[in-house]
Amino acid sequence: MTHDWILDVLSDLRSYAARNALSTLAAGLDETIRLARAELGACPDHPPEPEDAPPARRN
Repeated sequence: MTHDWILDVLSDLRSYAARNALSTLAAGLDETIRLARAELGACPDHPPEPEDAPPARRN
């Protein structure tokens, strides 16, 4: 599972803020979206398994 879903959530929040005259919040969400994109670009598509996760099965 990728982390891209968070961009959808942030975009929805930004749209809500813009529609409801919450311009400072909308601007803050623009910045948050920019930061999320940059950070997600540096992340692998699949986050590492927790250390206590069972070993993966091999076929």
